[in-house]
Formats: sequence, C-alpha cells, structure tokens
Amino acid sequence: MVAIDLAESAGLVKKYRDKHNITYPILLDPDQSIFSKIMGRATPWNIVVDQKGIIRYSVGGFSPGAIKSVVDGLLQGQAKS
Repeated sequence: MVAIDLAESAGLVKKYRDKHNITYPILLDPDQSIFSKIMGRATPWNIVVDQKGIIRYSVGGFSPGAIKSVVDGLLQGQAKS
C-alpha cells in the first residue's frame, strides 16, 4: 500500500502520518505527475495493482469494503496458483 499526497508539505504529511499511525509510505506529488499517469480524476483515488502490475481496481471516493473485496479476491486467486 502506498499513498500519494498532492498538496500538503512534507512536514504536514509527516504530522498526519504520525497522528494516525500510518505505516505505509506516503509519496509527495505536488506537480501531480504521478497522479496524472495513473489517470486519477478525484481525491481520494483508489487503485489496486496486482503482482504483475495490472490495475485491477480504479475508482474515486473511499470504499474500504470494495477495496477489501478486490484485494481478498486477488489473494484467493493467487493462493490457488
């Protein structure tokens, strides 16, 4: 899991990360170069990429249940291989 921040400073992102005990990396993308390459159109934008680098889920908004369902399905499929 990786987060991409589009607007905040490194110091503000660090404070947020520490306050919420976030352990995954948060990349800073002030010029939105990464965001535009993954075709993000809103924030938050959620993307699930499989181990082969294929985007399996891409949607704006925040739906933890949907993301979990996609990830669980990918993990189950990988476990069968």
